[in-house]
Formats: sequence, structure tokens, C-alpha cells
Amino acid sequence: METPLVSTPVRSHGAGDTCIPHSDTTPPTTDGLEVTFRYKPLPNERSIRVLDLAPGLWHESISCSLRTVHLDDENLHYEAVSYVWGDATDRRTILCNGLSVSITRNLFEALQRFRVTDATRTLWADAICINQRDNYEKTAQVRLMGIIYGRAGQVLIWLQHEEDDVVQATLNAICRSRCTMEPSLNQHKRVFYRLHGREVTEFGDVDPTETTSSVMAALSSMGRLAWFGRGWVVQEVLLSSTACVHWGNADFDFEWMRPAFPPSRLQWDLSLTRLLIYLTYGTKKAVVTLFTLLTMTIESKFSEEKDRIYGLMGLPTLEWDLREGQPCVDPDYSITTMECFRRVSVKLLVEAKDLRVLSWAQHKTSLVDESWPSWVPCYTTPVTHVFADLYDGEIKNQETASPVNISSATRGVFECIDISGFKIGTVSLKNRQYMDTYGAVRGPEGRMHMRHLLRQLQNSYSPEYLACTFAQTDTLWRPGSNSIATLMEDYHAFVDGAVPWQPNSAEPPRPDAERFFEECALVKYGHQVFQIERTGILGLGPEAMRAGDVVVALHGASVPFMLRTAKGGLWKLVGECQIYEFSKGKLTREWKDRGGVSETFCIC
Repeated sequence: METPLVSTPVRSHGAGDTCIPHSDTTPPTTDGLEVTFRYKPLPNERSIRVLDLAPGLWHESISCSLRTVHLDDENLHYEAVSYVWGDATDRRTILCNGLSVSITRNLFEALQRFRVTDATRTLWADAICINQRDNYEKTAQVRLMGIIYGRAGQVLIWLQHEEDDVVQATLNAICRSRCTMEPSLNQHKRVFYRLHGREVTEFGDVDPTETTSSVMAALSSMGRLAWFGRGWVVQEVLLSSTACVHWGNADFDFEWMRPAFPPSRLQWDLSLTRLLIYLTYGTKKAVVTLFTLLTMTIESKFSEEKDRIYGLMGLPTLEWDLREGQPCVDPDYSITTMECFRRVSVKLLVEAKDLRVLSWAQHKTSLVDESWPSWVPCYTTPVTHVFADLYDGEIKNQETASPVNISSATRGVFECIDISGFKIGTVSLKNRQYMDTYGAVRGPEGRMHMRHLLRQLQNSYSPEYLACTFAQTDTLWRPGSNSIATLMEDYHAFVDGAVPWQPNSAEPPRPDAERFFEECALVKYGHQVFQIERTGILGLGPEAMRAGDVVVALHGASVPFMLRTAKGGLWKLVGECQIYEFSKGKLTREWKDRGGVSETFCIC
């Protein structure tokens, strides 16, 4: 949550007594005039405050009042506001319960836009309706966030003020795309959006050849607006019964932002955030695992790190649904960020058996941080270039060699996780030429170095072994998949190429050979090459690995992991690995042939 509102008492308050001035115990702000706005405690866990926004003209001052209501009241009617808090120092003043209250400019403009001239409008806006300085109340209200937005008559989305011509051009491009792909929309007087209250129902002739580029440009422009980067909007929109977007003087149903062509045609333009794609194509029926939800929203912004978890708890996942009394974790603003991330990691590992969590726990140096459990990811850091499948298909259909036994444990001062599995071998770094696999990753030197190394290794390993080891940074190339033939064609085109590509050459590199090299180059970011002692097994491991680390297969995981011994018989997680023999199932079969005896690794 973000910076709270502040107030200055100007006269005794009027109707309602939810808020009272308090100037004797709370410190003033920098100008020495404003004091915090004091709230009366909410009476029970199902109570919230709503904001009654008094009618008024655009230029008139904003006046409102807070009152306490019960979410189970059948006569309760309100609209929830979704907006960006914005710059905490850029503030405006409104009257609330007779007090002069300072709020952020973005909220002020939202209230200004949503106010009507002839009636009181009842709204819910988090900055005013929740006491942001009370962690106990914040915790209780965040538990209700999904219900609050689901219970609202509609969600009012405020993007920002914008010039009419910019808004109109953007919305026209999106709506023309819909009409091109769905011609029936032009056969009826559909209201696409409203500008200054005027309904826009048609756009004239549509040129199909311009639709794709124009709508992509429009979505990219819209995707750069701050609202689309705010993490809380995911559940605010997806849990709403209906959502109406207000952008400058225009308003339209959120549904109409959906471009009318398949997601597979949507390019990953850097200016078009993942969040926009998720909101555009995500539906209330498209339920995913919590892990996938966390990865899909990693680029979303939260002002408080714990809200990266709490800000998604209202959404149902394949494992938990708060609306049915099945919360993943209970929001708690009194704990540290590390403890918050540890709690959700325990739930994902112990209850959901989702070992992809360990692939997210990436370490950049050989000195694994002692102040943070090695198995707990920092969920504010994007999970990049991992070998585990980040999509849900594999986690739902995965077959394991043995029952998945995972539990949390405390060993002295360490919060640990106990996981069963078996050892594969110990890391050897004697062959140092394997470590500097890529040298200059880009340019002709990198290509020549990589080609020379692969030709050398072909004396000991098969082409398929090497191709799947060095280029398997995506599940597209998993052995046995339909793409293995394509991978091998790319491998041979790269390795057997007679003339190294030169940057000034008139002939570009062969597309298939270049694709293989680009796959290899990705591994440089976060992984290095290693061998396992005595077996000669070749693999890719984390940057933080060092000689003597142990490679293990953990039951329930789709990839092996590297562990390091710690004091008291404990282990530290170093990171995930890629090993051809493991992905082919050979190592698991050999383990079964030896009796299939598991051991427990206590990872701290």
C-alpha cells in the first residue's frame, strides 16, 4: 500500500464520525501544518468504509464523507475506483467529513471525473477508505480486497487526463480492429465508446491492411500509461462484474480494449507490458497456478514488496480460492518481506508440490546470501532463462519417480525445507575450457569459439546430447518433442558451417544456424558449463556453482538442482541445472535399478 492521506482540521465535522482530527500525538508533515487523518476502528472483519461523493460542477471544490458499511448488507451499493496513486508529493485538497484532507493528484482527478452534478455517488477508493498507517487494518482490508471489487456494482478505471485527439485516435484503431475481425459489429449500432458523453457507434470504411499495425501502435501507446504497470489492477479488473475505463473525456467498457486477433499474433513489444496482454486476454475462467500468476505479473509495479504476493491473493488459482475460504497466505504487514516470501514459498512447495519455486531462487555469486533462505525466491526479481517449464501443462501432468515428500522445518536459527530425492554426482571444474564456453557472446568470435568447442566435444558426446545440453533454454527443445528434428537441423547447420559469419559479409548467416547460436547465447546469462566427477556427464548449472557442489534429483521436479553442504548437515540451494541424461529419464531409471532409495535434503 502507499502513502496515506493527511488532513488539517478546519471546522467541526458534519455528518458521520468515522474520521476525527488528531493533532496532539502524530507528527506534522514537512510544512508543519498538516496532521494525520485519524480513523475510528472498523467494528468487525466484514466492515469497510465507503465514500459518499457530493454532487458538484467540474470547477467546484470536492466534498465527501466517509461512512462504515457491512459487506453482507443486501442494500449496499457502491462503485470501486481503480487508479494509480502517483507522486506522493503532488497533492490536492478536498473536504471529507468537514476536514480539509490532502490526497494525491491522481485520486483528486479521479474523484473530479467521477463526480456527477445532480446526485451523491458512493465510491470505494483504497487511499481514503483504508487507514494506510494501521497495519492491522490494512491486513484485514487486504483480505477483503477481492470481495470488495467483486461486490462493487462496477469498477471505475481512471487512467489519466489526455488530449481528445490522442484518445480518439487510439480508441478508433482498437475498435476498427474489432470491426475488421467481427464484421457483424458494424451491422448494429453498437456503442464502442463515449467522448464528452457522445456515443461513438461507427468509423466509416475500414482498411484491413492497416489494422494490425495501427492497433499494435495503439495498444503500445496505451500500455505505457502508468495504470497498466500497477500490480493491484490485475485483481481489480479480473474480479469485477464490469469495468469501465475513463481516459480523459472518454469512457468505454474494458472489454473493448481487446484487439480482435489471436494472442499468437501479438508481438512482445517492450512498450506493451505483459500485464496488458494478461488483462486483455485473461478471462475469469482462465485460472492458472499461483506460480504462473506470479510470473505473468512480474513486470507489474507495487510500492510495497509484500504486495507482490498480497496484491494477487484475491484471484482464484488452481490451488487456492480466497472466495471459498481457501487463502494461500494470510496478509500480514507486520512481517518482513523475506518472511512474506518464505510463507508463500512454503505453501507452494509443501501444499502445491510446485518445485518450480526452486528454479526461481537464482543466485548470482558463489557466496549464497546467509541472511536469506537459499530456497526462497525474491519474487520481485524476474525469473529468467530457466530450464523448468514455467507454464502449467507440465506441472499438472507431471509423473514423478517416487512420492513427493516436502515439509517445512526449523533447524536452530534456520527456516528450512525438507525434500526427498537422490544424488546424481559431484561437480568437477577441472576442464576449465568448458567454463568459458561463450567468450565473446556476440559477434564472430563468439560464434567461432562455440563452433570449435562443439566440434571438440563431438569426440565424446553425440550431436543430440550437445544440442539438447547447450540450446535447451526453452521447453520447445525438450528431447522427444516434435521440435527435436528442427533442433538437430539447426545444430548441424551451425556446427558444420564451413565459413564463419563475418559482420561485414554480404551474405547473412543461415537463419537456422543463427537461431541455434542465439539459443546458446541465452545460457550465458545465468548459467555455466560443468562436468560431474567420474561419470563425465556434461551439464549447465548456475553462475554461483563451484567445485564440490552436489547435483541432485528432487522428487517432483522436472529439472535437477545443485546443492552445497552447510553446517550441521544442512544444504544450501545453489540453483537449477540442465542435464541431458536427466531429461531423457536415464538417471532416474538407473536410480530405480539400484533400488530406488531416497534421501532427505534439508535445505536452509
